[in-house]
Amino acid sequence: MAGRTYRLADARPQPDASVIARLAVSRLAGEGPEAFRVPPPPLYIRAPDAKLPGGRDPGEAA
Repeated sequence: MAGRTYRLADARPQPDASVIARLAVSRLAGEGPEAFRVPPPPLYIRAPDAKLPGGRDPGEAA
């Protein structure tokens, strides 16, 4: 609209549930129910806040 200014939001858009459902139905049709027997691995956005005794990071335990 003329005379208005717009800016993009800093937040990432959330996925549309109907799109996720269509992807799941497509995968089910192509791979069958076995495609959903194993849950996907977690996707960690940042490192854990937890510390081991002595203040060590969990990655240092090995």
